[in-house]
Amino acid sequence: MSGSKKVKKIHLPAEGHDEIMLVGIVSTDAQYKLALKLNRKLGISLKSAIPVEIHDPRGKVLVFSKFSDVLSAHETSIHFVSNRSNADFLFKKLGNIDYLLAIYDPAHTFPTGELISDLRGIDTVTAVFSIDLDTLKDKNIKYLVG
Repeated sequence: MSGSKKVKKIHLPAEGHDEIMLVGIVSTDAQYKLALKLNRKLGISLKSAIPVEIHDPRGKVLVFSKFSDVLSAHETSIHFVSNRSNADFLFKKLGNIDYLLAIYDPAHTFPTGELISDLRGIDTVTAVFSIDLDTLKDKNIKYLVG
């Protein structure tokens, strides 16, 4: 086995990763109320979608409500997901964030700066955070878009 070669790992970027914008929202509103306010403010049409269900290692089923919209003209999809299920979180690292807004936007119809400014203009929104997907290493990220 003197002729064995060292294997070199090559990291490929995830397809479409650059077109996904993730925003964390802190708000006192219930999710359906905030979804209505997002619809008005952003000119979208979020509707209740199939919730995210996760089975944790203890056998407990965690349910995170979800609202979605697809803008066919721009191939943009928007997902508004709760980060809380009773005392549990979809993303434990983001425990101070109530909701996540994930936007797959290949046409760049939602500029990040304008979006964050619009969200901060909602009366019941306490804080808005732009979240870098490269720094968020979590297995549950797959539940945000799709």
